[in-house]
Amino acid sequence: MKKAIQISVFLVLLLFIILGGVFVQGKAIEANAPEQQKYYTTVQLQEGESLWTLAQRYCGHNQDIRQYVQEIQNMNHIVNERALPAGSYITVYYWDEAGK
Repeated sequence: MKKAIQISVFLVLLLFIILGGVFVQGKAIEANAPEQQKYYTTVQLQEGESLWTLAQRYCGHNQDIRQYVQEIQNMNHIVNERALPAGSYITVYYWDEAGK
C-alpha cells in the first residue's frame, strides 16, 4: 500500500513538472513573437468587390472572417451590403507588426 502511494505521488509530481514545462515553453514562444498592432485604412470598393472579398484580403489569419465582416459593417454603419456601389470608400482594419 505504501509503495502504491509513493508511485502515485511521484506520478502526480511528474505530471506537474511536464505541464509546467509546456506552459513555460508556450510563454517563451509567445514572448518571442513580433508584437502585432491593429491598423486602419480606407479602401475604395472596386467593381465586383464585396465586404467578403475585402475581408479575405485584410482579415487576420487567426480571426473568423464572418466576425471580421460584421465588425466592418458596424464600423462603417452598413445596413445592407448589397446597397454598396462600386467606388464607395470603406474603412477596414488589419494586423501587422508594430512599428511598420
